[in-house]
Amino acid sequence: MSWLSSSSSKLDKVSKVFQGSPSDQELIRSGVGRDIAYLIERSEKLDEACNYLSQMCSASRSESVRTDLISKHKIFASLSKAKISALSHMAMAHLANAMRNLCAVDSKSAYAVYPLATSFLQVGNADCKDDVSAFFQTLAYNVSLKSSIVRSSELSLILDFIRKNKTRKSSIRYLSAGLNNLSVGSNASQLDVAMYNAGVVATIAFIMNEFTDGEILKNAYCFCRNATLKSEDIKMYLCTNTSKSIVRALAHESANVREHAGGLIRNLGTNGATSSKRKGSIIDAGAIPILVGLLTDANGPARLQGAYALWNLSNSSSGSQIILSLGLVPHILDVFDKTQWTELINDEVYKNKLVGVLCCLSANADEAGCDALRNYGLQNYLHPLMMSKDPKQQPINAACGVANLVGHVENHPLLKADKTIFDMMCDCIRATRRGEAFHGAYYSEWGLIRNLANMSIADSNKPLLKETKSVECACDGFSVGKKYIKQEECIAKLLSNMSFNYDLKKSFGVNAFDIAFNIMKQSKSEIAKHYAEVAVFQQDQRKVSKADIERRLPVVPITDRHVMISCSTRTQQHMLFLKHGLEQTGLRVWLNTNNDPFSSFNQMMAAVEGSYVVLVCMDAVYKETPSCRAEAEYANKLGRPIIPLCIEENYFPNGWLGTMLGRKTCFNLSTEEKYNENLVTIVTTLANLAQGEVAPPPPQLPPQPQLPPQLPPQQSPAMVMRPESPPPPYMPPSNEVKQPSAPILISEEKERKDDKVLEEKLRNKLTLEESSSSFSSPEPITEWDEAVLEQWLHGSKLSFAVDKFKENGVDGCIFAVMEQSDFEECGFTSFQIKCLSAKRKKELDSLMNNSSA
Repeated sequence: MSWLSSSSSKLDKVSKVFQGSPSDQELIRSGVGRDIAYLIERSEKLDEACNYLSQMCSASRSESVRTDLISKHKIFASLSKAKISALSHMAMAHLANAMRNLCAVDSKSAYAVYPLATSFLQVGNADCKDDVSAFFQTLAYNVSLKSSIVRSSELSLILDFIRKNKTRKSSIRYLSAGLNNLSVGSNASQLDVAMYNAGVVATIAFIMNEFTDGEILKNAYCFCRNATLKSEDIKMYLCTNTSKSIVRALAHESANVREHAGGLIRNLGTNGATSSKRKGSIIDAGAIPILVGLLTDANGPARLQGAYALWNLSNSSSGSQIILSLGLVPHILDVFDKTQWTELINDEVYKNKLVGVLCCLSANADEAGCDALRNYGLQNYLHPLMMSKDPKQQPINAACGVANLVGHVENHPLLKADKTIFDMMCDCIRATRRGEAFHGAYYSEWGLIRNLANMSIADSNKPLLKETKSVECACDGFSVGKKYIKQEECIAKLLSNMSFNYDLKKSFGVNAFDIAFNIMKQSKSEIAKHYAEVAVFQQDQRKVSKADIERRLPVVPITDRHVMISCSTRTQQHMLFLKHGLEQTGLRVWLNTNNDPFSSFNQMMAAVEGSYVVLVCMDAVYKETPSCRAEAEYANKLGRPIIPLCIEENYFPNGWLGTMLGRKTCFNLSTEEKYNENLVTIVTTLANLAQGEVAPPPPQLPPQPQLPPQLPPQQSPAMVMRPESPPPPYMPPSNEVKQPSAPILISEEKERKDDKVLEEKLRNKLTLEESSSSFSSPEPITEWDEAVLEQWLHGSKLSFAVDKFKENGVDGCIFAVMEQSDFEECGFTSFQIKCLSAKRKKELDSLMNNSSA
């Protein structure tokens, strides 16, 4: 038979056939494919044989020619036996081109020459490398081959080639596309983990960090979107190693790169124990302002994925804080106003994603952030969405946002006498427990119960919570340790708030008292136990009268009792300064100095019992904290005199706090000036109470203002940010003050001293330390370095500013010219700014006086 003749005769035959410019059918009938396979398998006449094979496999010829070579002449089997050492660069180039075209016809059979093809990456010329890379792209598209490719030793040669040949962009475009093909569906087959272990993810990260080519980056980001659908390790690796590159890609000139970078961020922030950390790394890299800019991107898919990514990042406290601090809310609201519900991108409602951003903003903002969002009128955007029955408007998410913004506000017009939000929350909780979607989305049970707990702060909401059986819904099937610990905390908070108005044993369809008691005894969360402790205490107080309590308490002379300062953790440092000031006059003062806001509740109740007067430090946090309410109401029940202290400008108590304080006289300590003005009068009042006398009343509390009407969005004022936990505005004296057993203002003969003489002595005593510890520098303030400025701050009782000035590199020259906005950027509260400005003015005035002299 002819195919058994010598190699030369076979080559001659093939040459004659090709000299006649044969058609596809003539090539098939001639049988030359059999001769070419013979030559290649025996590595004979390789240059010529590979050239003819390349011509036969040309893309210009019909697929039937290549199919004949594969199925009839077993060309892949012959190629796999070829000796690479016998191949010239020309032969390699022809073979690579042939394999590329053959693989397009039968990629499964082509896997037999995968080792041969990858070896060409090391020794082939430029065209050869491009053809082999394209061969790999096609091969990796075959689902049945993906696992074998990922676990093959040849994959490491491809990854190594990418890292060492940055300039071979054409080849890397094909190879990166091949890696992307491997990633499709990888989460379902756990191939994503195998690729991570094989170093594929690390190579993709290298591409993201080192390349700017749009096609290559598009492939890399597509790979990442596929690989991050499930694997938390891959998500964490990318956040740790590529955050800055991802953010840079959001502004890439290629719309495809922008789209897939946004889609990747959307994946990186979802699910898993490290989701918050992952979001934080992307936020820290500067993603949020760029994503806000993408909301108006000309490319629809990029705009859609940008909105998804922003929605994801805003669902965190740090994300919402960045959006607020950068003043981006008006821009987001403007985009929301201009977007129609009919606008579809990839068959998705674009405005729906903007709703998600607004809802997450309101759900994750801290107290200062909620103030700002209310000023922007965000609650007025969310309320119509909440009332909608259209799932695409996310009514339940909007309800959660409304709950966080105004749920704690007494008699708010958006909630007043409206059961909608409570019914909706309960329906959603029940659907979540059944594992069902609600309005087209899935929710967390504990997050929904958290909203009920937040709304239970306002007494005006409690009848609606009871009417809609929200307590029964939240507690249904609950037992300690059975569910997420955050859920225990939320249920305990809900029951704690409801305990002030209702009997936990009788008012609800469940024994809420038993639930609270079990949380108090068994929960592993100190927060939950503290809330539950308040609820149990309030229930116990329903059974006892003031007379019952007094019979239980020992008889203690008033001289052995103390002044109790009742305050929230937010103002604890502020009140610590007041405590030291009062103790300097000889008064005995009790203040919970434990930084843990959930310290022993019984200890605080004992402090109420041991007091002869209670100073209530009014602010919004105090009013909304169950333990603070319990302290104040217990003091009121025992008949202890209550003196309100106003420590937040323009704060007017409402709800239970406003009712309790009524028209009681109030001392304003909201600024340093007012603090100094009122301290002596406070001491005088306390001393008189210790003697059983009544001091002349200071000015009355102003009438409670009506709730201001909601601002329309276009009238939203500029936002003012305050830190979540403000640092102490005053520093206590460094010297230790002894505490006598009785106030030194009361003489042994119990003689009443003249008020004017007493006040003058107290003023001298309180200013003595300030005058003895003053700081002086031979240099003017403008020449102070950071060390001298730090000395001056300590000497001027402004130590709270030391760390912030150090962080921002502030010296005397900068401090001398800082304006209001500069102080705010450093994170100071309005009160602290007033303190700093007043002290600075004194120093500058002194400098001017010295210059004049």
